[in-house]
Amino acid sequence: KREIRNSAGSRQKSHSSKAASAQAQAQILAAARQVPRPDVITPEAKKFASFNIHSGLAKLKQAAQHLHVVRSKMAAQGQQTMKQYVEFGALQDYFQRLVVILHNAAAKAAASKAHSSNGTTMDAKGKITQAGQGGAATVKKEHVDPKQAQAQAAAAAAMKGMPMQQPASQKQAMQLQYQQQLQAHQMRNRHLQMQMSLQQQRKQQASKAQQQLAQQQQQQQQLAHRQAAQTAAQAQALKNQAMKIGGSAGAQGAAASASAAAAASGSKKGSDLSSSSGSGHSSNAIKWVEDVVSVLRRSHPTLMTEVEKMLDEFSRRFKPEPEEELLGAVHALILKCFKQQLSRDDKVPHVLQTTIKRVCRKFFTPDPKMGNKKHLAFVQKYKRSFEHDFLPEGSRFPLTLGILLKKLKRWKAHLQYKVGERSQIYLRLEKLSPYLIRFQSYDIEIPGQYLTDQEPQVDQNVVLHRFHPDVKVHHTHGFSHRRIGMRGNDGKRYSFLVQYSISHITRSDERMMQVYVLFNRMMAKYKETRNRNLVFHVPLVVPLTHRLRLMQTNEAHISLEEVYEQSCAVRRVDPDQPLLTYREILHKAEGCEQNAKARLKAYDTICHTVVPDYILSRFIDRVVRAPDQYWAFKKEFAAQIAISGFLSYIMNIGDRSLYKLSFSKKSGRIINSEFYPAYNAYYLIDCQESVPFRLTRNITTFLTPLMVDGIVSSVLTAANSCLLRNQDVIRNYLCLFIRDDLLSWNSTKMSMPDDRGQRQLESQLRDKIRNNVSLIIKRLHVLMPSQSDTKNPPMPMNYKVSQLIKDATDKERLCMMSSTWQPWF
Repeated sequence: KREIRNSAGSRQKSHSSKAASAQAQAQILAAARQVPRPDVITPEAKKFASFNIHSGLAKLKQAAQHLHVVRSKMAAQGQQTMKQYVEFGALQDYFQRLVVILHNAAAKAAASKAHSSNGTTMDAKGKITQAGQGGAATVKKEHVDPKQAQAQAAAAAAMKGMPMQQPASQKQAMQLQYQQQLQAHQMRNRHLQMQMSLQQQRKQQASKAQQQLAQQQQQQQQLAHRQAAQTAAQAQALKNQAMKIGGSAGAQGAAASASAAAAASGSKKGSDLSSSSGSGHSSNAIKWVEDVVSVLRRSHPTLMTEVEKMLDEFSRRFKPEPEEELLGAVHALILKCFKQQLSRDDKVPHVLQTTIKRVCRKFFTPDPKMGNKKHLAFVQKYKRSFEHDFLPEGSRFPLTLGILLKKLKRWKAHLQYKVGERSQIYLRLEKLSPYLIRFQSYDIEIPGQYLTDQEPQVDQNVVLHRFHPDVKVHHTHGFSHRRIGMRGNDGKRYSFLVQYSISHITRSDERMMQVYVLFNRMMAKYKETRNRNLVFHVPLVVPLTHRLRLMQTNEAHISLEEVYEQSCAVRRVDPDQPLLTYREILHKAEGCEQNAKARLKAYDTICHTVVPDYILSRFIDRVVRAPDQYWAFKKEFAAQIAISGFLSYIMNIGDRSLYKLSFSKKSGRIINSEFYPAYNAYYLIDCQESVPFRLTRNITTFLTPLMVDGIVSSVLTAANSCLLRNQDVIRNYLCLFIRDDLLSWNSTKMSMPDDRGQRQLESQLRDKIRNNVSLIIKRLHVLMPSQSDTKNPPMPMNYKVSQLIKDATDKERLCMMSSTWQPWF
């Protein structure tokens, strides 16, 4: 019975303790819900807020400490985590308040549990002690405190299931403490929000300032480009005005320089330069050019740096190889041998020996200071054998011109094999110039756009985007040039030949380019020439340095010499065989080249045995397949041959060899190279040729008599009528053209005089210029029928033109031409 009674009592006590603990836990949850919970937004804050209140006091303390650490780290990161910093601060205060409530509730729950059990007592200081094994509990009553009494009453009430009562003073103190903490927290939040707003305002102001600065820089760049375009237009206008007035070359350069300096340094300085441009002082012109360059360096430093670097790459990276230069020299020596006067003994002339010595000294003199490994290897490889064969002091120097020709041809064949390999023809730009393959610019324009007969439109000009990676070596007439491609922003490819030429030849080509532009402008306004769509092809020549220039070209362009050499390769004939046959026949004849019958015999022999008249026809048959395209090509080719021959006739320009006459395989237009007049010792245009222009066998066979008598004759008449209609303008322009050409030609014969000497030379050349212009105008009148002819019946309108064509195709006149002109083609 005692055991049953004890077990029942223990079960009742455990049920009452469980009920008391459950009631205490409910009160704790109710008190925790009364604490205001902060708004949590970020995922990191949600992760810490997911702690269950049931997890216990230790975990809540760990969470509060961890939040304090996170909050301090965020404060060190600055303005990017300011919002998270505020949220974590609110969450930390929330957990600290929960810790205080749970701590108090846990103490009270422990006290109530002590009173409910028989074996536990609480002393006056609140310490819980365990009684002996007899189950009796003793309470040490040393001192009874009112607060202890209140805690005991609260624990007893909680044990009986009654709600826990708190004194009014304690509740007010807790509420006041909570309100103070809440106000401090709100103040802290307001302060942080103000800091965030200030930082955002500063960021917005900084971004606005950056945008305004970028807009100002863009406007300055646009203004600079606009000023540069205006400067170029003003320079071109002043240059044209100076050329119309007829000033000196120094005046033209001064006018261009004055306009650029005026745009950069002010109107006063520009007016001073333009007013002094008429003086023609070369020193002032050079000074003005230096001023223009300095202004460009200050105004556009990046652009000038890119242009100078690009020009430096052109001048250093695209030079011909030593073997290619030697091949050109050997080819020139062969032509010089064929041009020598024939004689019975056939000795090597002294002039030719001097030329060979100069070639040896130029190519085989090593310069260790330069450090060019390619040139040193070239000298080591070829010097001994070349000098052994060609130096006049050597034992193996040829005694006759024929033996010299054989040796030169053997060297030419060897060098052509070396430079004609595929690895030497197709090159890669990344190996030649790594700078140009990486070059990208949006400010540099494609060269040659200001040289056409159109007003410059800067907004529509094509800008250079990059260089094409493929570089082809173009071999023609012994010369080797690199053909580079420029890709524009319009997607097209523009090809240019990098040529190392003599400066006065470049200037002559520029003047002839201006002549083409002037004649095209006149023919576009005249009815007969406009109906026939007559226009000269303007080869764009852009000088870069004193000896370097860019010449616009196209892969479809091919010269008559290349057509002839391809035919010789197919027929397995030596291209120089006609020259050797001609030389052999005339060497046996009496009087050699003075014997007209021997020359005619040599001409007929070459035409029947060596050079057929179907070479050009078969080549164009392979290129142009469709019949309608073939007819259009032939018609355009006939018109181009006519206007090219007409211009060479009226300006008395000769030496139109095969390599100087090219045409386009797509359009049929003729491209003339080295097309400028030659002068004698009396400063007069001199051309001692028996034919007025080139109209040889292969050309007439391809065109057929229908085209020769029809289109060629009518085009000559129409072009002559057009220029006669504008002879006053042509006369004034030809005065400028011949004056500049004579001064340039004279500079190659002697050193340039000073300013006073140049003015004296110009005054001496006035009569020569006038005589040359009169001869050109006279040739225009010769082709037109004169009104004084009273023959019955009257001659047709194109009688003199037909006579000119007859002279050009007469074989008795053709055989009197030089052998290097190749009249049999």
